[in-house]
Parts: sequence; structure tokens; C-alpha cells
Amino acid sequence: CSGWMLKAKVALKLLTAPEYSWADVLRYHSCVTSTLHRLWPEVEQYNASVTVSELAVPLFLFHGRYDRCTSAELVEGYFGQVRAPQKHLVWFERSGHQPDLEEPQRFQRLVLRAFLAEEFQVAETDAALELEAPLQLVN
Repeated sequence: CSGWMLKAKVALKLLTAPEYSWADVLRYHSCVTSTLHRLWPEVEQYNASVTVSELAVPLFLFHGRYDRCTSAELVEGYFGQVRAPQKHLVWFERSGHQPDLEEPQRFQRLVLRAFLAEEFQVAETDAALELEAPLQLVN
């Protein structure tokens, strides 16, 4: 998904979401820009390898293969060193930085599976994933 197409998808979601008013939509861009400007120096200094080297809960990393913001090497390095009772690194082969918007059906299915399933598994191919039975939520 190209940058402008991704922005168009986000804009469309904002415009059609009942939770947001027109004023919210108009303020969105300036708020995101302002937030990034203020937080970026801290983000640049953050090192998860040092800060979070061990977790007491399962770790699920969902990462777009074409992410130009966070490199695959960085993600793989962190995944290899972090300790957790259960670890899963899931690649989204058609995504960049936002697989939730670029491959939404697969992303939603895998996130649900990660939180609801006792044993997490990823299908070998996207085609196999589409053939699986849909998840059913149990109360």
C-alpha cells in the first residue's frame, strides 16, 4: 500500500467512524504532527532490548515485511533476545508499518487467535488462512 493510499484509508475510517465529529477529523493531522514532534526525541532514545529484556506474559510481534520505520533486522534481533514464556513473530508479507490497515482481515484474525486460543498457530500461506474456519467467540 503506498503512503497516499494508506493516508486515504485512515482518512476514510475517520470520516465514517461515528465516534468522531467533523472537528475531530479536521484536528487529527495537526494533533498527530504535534504529538510526534514532542515525543520523537524520546522515541529515538528508547531501546526495548535494554528496557524490556524479559516478559512474564506471552509476546506476539506482528510486523510488516516492508516496514521502513522499524527494520526487520531490529525486530528479529529483539525477538531473538527477549525472554518470554511464549514468543511468536508473525510476518505480514504485503505490509509496511501498519499491517492492521494494509492486511486488515489477516491481522484481525491473528490478533483474535493470539488472545483467544490456547495454542497460537499461523497458517503457512495467506490462502491457507482464508480456508480456515472463522473464529467463533465464546462468552
